[in-house]
Amino acid sequence: MTEVQFLDSLLAWLLADPSHIVTAAAALAALTPTPDPNSVGGKLYRILDLLALNFLHAKETGPKPAAPASPPAPGGAGGSGTAA
Repeated sequence: MTEVQFLDSLLAWLLADPSHIVTAAAALAALTPTPDPNSVGGKLYRILDLLALNFLHAKETGPKPAAPASPPAPGGAGGSGTAA
């Protein structure tokens, strides 16, 4: 089998059932971290998301976690054990 025959059979296989493209793109999108949207990788990732049918709010994960609370200052009202 030559390279041209291989590519022709691969293209025929992909076009016979487009769900192969969606499945592969969804798996790849789920396994890769989201790059910066302004980079070349970010633009390619956007195309991958479209092929995986990840658009609109498909990847929304919920609210961002709040920043951790800072520890109380020493000697302040943080329960130092002294009675007032």
